[in-house]
Amino acid sequence: MLNTNHTYLGWICGVTVVTFLMLCMTIPSVSANDTTETNHLESAAGIAELYANYRSEQSLKIYLNVRRMIIADSSYSPYLDNLHEIERLLIEAQHEKALNLIKASQPDLLLSPRAHLMASATYKELHQDSLAADEFLQAELCVKGIISTGKGTMNRPYQVLRIADEYDVLGYLGKSLDEQSTHETENQVLDVMKLTDGSTIVFDVTTMRLHMARLLKEQGLEWPDSAGDANIK
Repeated sequence: MLNTNHTYLGWICGVTVVTFLMLCMTIPSVSANDTTETNHLESAAGIAELYANYRSEQSLKIYLNVRRMIIADSSYSPYLDNLHEIERLLIEAQHEKALNLIKASQPDLLLSPRAHLMASATYKELHQDSLAADEFLQAELCVKGIISTGKGTMNRPYQVLRIADEYDVLGYLGKSLDEQSTHETENQVLDVMKLTDGSTIVFDVTTMRLHMARLLKEQGLEWPDSAGDANIK
């Protein structure tokens, strides 16, 4: 079962060269004009409806469709999401602000186990036990969705939307990281996690890397050769 204690919530993301470049970039706001805003709202509504279907049917096909729509949505930000700010607000007991930020971060964080777990912890602090239980179930459902995308092997890696997903899976499985490495082929970028028990779990981060490379290219920048994902947690 997922764990809502501070050890789980305490997994922190390091700042890499890529993150620094993203902070320096000027990315158009979703609300830059009425057309963009309308398209975003329509997309978010469609994603929410499909996600509701996933919750009821728990189908891999539906999960992958939700995932695809999130990637295509303008809110998708695999390296610069709001997870750390939500965590900070939760630790500082700013529960209403944490919930508001979680809601404002949709649909980007809709399939994030950690976002739902923190929502569960927040509702619990507010004594809204039924909502806390529901968010906890969604966190577990999202982890199971990731696990259903593969076998965690080089040939069938788990597909993730952000690095935090990798550590959420490890936490769910009760595994601890010993060493991480990035394996690149012509068509894939894989995070290979060597665990303290001697086993290995592999995650496919190709979607994240392609998304970042596209954003960098739009700004006239290139993916730094020395920038990997090892320090992003």
